[in-house]
Amino acid sequence: MGNTMKKKTKSKEINCTESYVVEEVCESFSDNEERSCSCNKTTNTFIPITQLTLEKLPDTLQDSSLLDFLTAGQKLVVHIYIKGPMEGKGHTGTGFAWIGKDEVDEYDQCPISNCPVPTPHKSYGGVIVYTNHHVVANDKEAAACQVRFFFNEGLFNPMFHDTIKNGVYHCGVKGNSETTVLAFGQALREHRVAKDLVGLQIIFHEKDLFKMVQDFTKKRVAAWSKIPPKKKDLFKQHAVVISHPHGEAKVISFGKLLSLEEDKEKEKVTRYTASTCTGSSGAPVFTGHYATRPFTHRGKEYSETSVVNISNSF
Repeated sequence: MGNTMKKKTKSKEINCTESYVVEEVCESFSDNEERSCSCNKTTNTFIPITQLTLEKLPDTLQDSSLLDFLTAGQKLVVHIYIKGPMEGKGHTGTGFAWIGKDEVDEYDQCPISNCPVPTPHKSYGGVIVYTNHHVVANDKEAAACQVRFFFNEGLFNPMFHDTIKNGVYHCGVKGNSETTVLAFGQALREHRVAKDLVGLQIIFHEKDLFKMVQDFTKKRVAAWSKIPPKKKDLFKQHAVVISHPHGEAKVISFGKLLSLEEDKEKEKVTRYTASTCTGSSGAPVFTGHYATRPFTHRGKEYSETSVVNISNSF
């Protein structure tokens, strides 16, 4: 795979023992890779986010408040494209938007290098996108990031563009019934290599995006408070991943939570069966544990007897 990273670890999990050497494969997606594989064609493992209904939830999780929780949460899941040295080439991943302040940051002069809006204009900040270190490795890659909110359907190509009042705006998405909002990476606010986790500061032109992220965050918390305790307990047996596999439109997948444990650095680590593929790196993983801050999917773990997905807390 064009942007696959591998490292050796030891498994402590189901179907593995301490003696098994396992291979952990990260799941960012390069434009140089073929945009097709068996997972991308299996409709019963990836559900388009536009088709998420109560009936699509696992039988034991079918509750309207839990559906509201996931619906609000999916609004915060973003598509990340890191531009490469050649135009139209780069790699993609997934991220989760987060706000840690009450007021939007305002810039009288847009700080985006080579901003596609040609005339002087304001821009805004205050939103952090959490993703993997292997998706956005440093400030140089951060500055090359394009972050797309609400890319729920249609096609992505970095060469797609829209015409706006002041010129050409490279939105990159066609066929999405919901307006795709484009933001730009600025720098890494957090950089925790041991957790394969970074916090990406973004800049955007639509001031309302800050309030939208704020409102969806509040709706997610409110929905969680309404889920019956028995459903929350059942949710602890499941893992839900919302991502952009292959750099394409947003999907959701459901699976079993196999384990939740601490590694030697005392970080929370989960393993689960929910479907993922290249481009899913950085996706939020929702379980009945630590509901306010989802885990962050980082890749697959291969042993001699099994393949499981793995994530860290953020």
